[in-house]
Amino acid sequence: MENVKLSELPSDTMLSYEASDCTYTPEQLRELIQEDGDYALESWQVCTPRTWKPNADSMLRQYIECEYGEMYEDWDDDARLRINEDSTARIQAVLDEMFGEYKYWIFDGPEVIIDTLDQPNA
Repeated sequence: MENVKLSELPSDTMLSYEASDCTYTPEQLRELIQEDGDYALESWQVCTPRTWKPNADSMLRQYIECEYGEMYEDWDDDARLRINEDSTARIQAVLDEMFGEYKYWIFDGPEVIIDTLDQPNA
């Protein structure tokens, strides 16, 4: 994977490193490094936002498939027939209350070279 210079990144790029629990824009990273130079030693990488949301129907069907080997013949057909829109919607509502939409970031971009800290974003 290619490397990219911090000074060349668009201002809306999100950056992070593996042990971090948050992301930063290039400008925020410059400020962070100016406050604590140790941050320049991390392996920064461009990140992409993702969202995870549980799906009740998918979870139920996967569970039935997983349990099939432990149950009697045709149990899975009977179990699938019991899944209906109303029940699935109620389970989905509970899952939404528990989890909502979980936002996270994946490290799929190039590694960032900390080239200059006094240069504003292009």
